[in-house]
Amino acid sequence: MKLLTTRKVAENLGFSTRYVCLLVKSDKIKPFAVLDNGHNVFTNEAIEAFKARKEAKDAK
Repeated sequence: MKLLTTRKVAENLGFSTRYVCLLVKSDKIKPFAVLDNGHNVFTNEAIEAFKARKEAKDAK
């Protein structure tokens, strides 16, 4: 399983790292784990699920 950093997630989604952190705080994206240094790591599956939810919401 490959884990992605907040920076990689932001690049993938076209968002800033700060906005990704806000998405985590608002429970819109779930990190796989929080490292000892406080940084979040994510699975590609979680990011794809977020994209699917966003696309479905935008289609309405």
